[in-house]
Amino acid sequence: MAGTLIFLALSLTMGRGLVARLIRWSNDHMTTELPVITAILLVMLTMALTTELIGVHTALGAFVAGILVGQSPILTEHIEGQLRGFIIAFFSPVFFAVAGLNMDLSTLLDPTLLLVTLAIIAVASIGKLLGAFAGGWLGGLTGAESLGLATALNARGSTEVIIASIGLSMGVLSNQLFTMIVAMAVVTTMIMPPSLRAVLARVPLREEETERLQREDAEEREAVPNMERALAYLDPSPNGMLAASLAGLFAARQQILITVLKAKNADSPGRADAAQVLSETVALALEKMSHASGPLAGSASSMSLDQLVQIKTADGDGALERESGKGYDLVFIGIEHPISASADQFDNRLQRLVETFDGPLAIVLNRKDQAAEPGAPLKILVPTGGTPAAGLAIEMALALASASNGALTVLHVFDPQDDTALLRGRARRQGLSLLDEARRLGERNDMPVKAIYVTHASAEAAIERAARAGRYDLVVVGTSLREGATKFLGPRSSVLLRNLDSPTLLVTL
Repeated sequence: MAGTLIFLALSLTMGRGLVARLIRWSNDHMTTELPVITAILLVMLTMALTTELIGVHTALGAFVAGILVGQSPILTEHIEGQLRGFIIAFFSPVFFAVAGLNMDLSTLLDPTLLLVTLAIIAVASIGKLLGAFAGGWLGGLTGAESLGLATALNARGSTEVIIASIGLSMGVLSNQLFTMIVAMAVVTTMIMPPSLRAVLARVPLREEETERLQREDAEEREAVPNMERALAYLDPSPNGMLAASLAGLFAARQQILITVLKAKNADSPGRADAAQVLSETVALALEKMSHASGPLAGSASSMSLDQLVQIKTADGDGALERESGKGYDLVFIGIEHPISASADQFDNRLQRLVETFDGPLAIVLNRKDQAAEPGAPLKILVPTGGTPAAGLAIEMALALASASNGALTVLHVFDPQDDTALLRGRARRQGLSLLDEARRLGERNDMPVKAIYVTHASAEAAIERAARAGRYDLVVVGTSLREGATKFLGPRSSVLLRNLDSPTLLVTL
């Protein structure tokens, strides 16, 4: 008992950070085909062996390992899918086959033992149904909802079989009783789906449940909620300082890990350290979220600053491309001259990144002063035309405005030449629907969104005029890169970026 308590105490405290660091280190440094899967299996086998040496069954160690691995912030859906497939394809068949070989099916041919088995199934089902029904009723569910909850929870599966296997190996259970318990697990699992369908057919959805399902369906189509890791490539220029602040706000608000890669000229004497600015921004945003009562309420961090932020230095040519290939969902860029004077070609370092990185880039432009204000609210403008890149720009701007307690305005420019007599207002209606969708996105995130509709023959001129008139702290522009011999900005995006004087975050896909 003492060894088990010590094992659990160490695992659930220091073990959380150690497992998270091991998984991150494996992903960033190991060169095997599936480094994270290898690290997870090693963690599981080590903890299972530890509990075996303590004198407790290996199932406890494996179970605790599963808890710690599941809480790791770097466990992406892709990695989780690979792990789940390996478990279902290998571990599960072996485990259930061994459990099946330990059964004595002749037990069920004895009428007396068969009656005992049926009694075990009845007692187990009645106990679970009554207990879950009472819990649901006391928790505020209706009778039909409580019955649905109880029916769903009545299914037994791997947990009961694991406990029965432990009891059999310890000699606590006889082979006959083990067979009865496994039969109970199989029967209750098989009868749950049809019985649950019959019960739920009589349970109407509550209004809040309908809203929750709609919100989850909408979030599945969004990109930002599914991001888990970001990379920030920064130098000490004004663009680097602003990128550091924006990346810090985004990482704190979305609770994603962020790695800071300092450019080779990042240690310039007399200039601020962009990595330090990012860390300070994250710390300040986390503190604000822990005391928030508005849009940030309920989003307090479950991870520390050390867990969220990792700082590295670019070590030679190609460091940015090598680092970006380690499973990042987004890359923030803050360097002095990211785009050439013609505004259609990227800096050489960025051009290589653009060609090799499949995810979105967030590039800071037009920052002219060196001062950085990590805690200042951001007044953000986002032009939208309904493209996927513009949608991602709205999502990112919403996260930044929410994290800074700022304000967000979405602008749509309607070109009257697009609305011919044949279309009869279709283009105008589509523009209004885009603004409505932006407002709904803000409502789902408890962040009000102001929508502006402008009629102008030149969208670039209208955006420039709106940015200048509104004195926005940041303009977030989403654009898709053109494909050719290399990837490059389209002519309309180039014109807009040349004419904008406000600090700009260019989001590219």
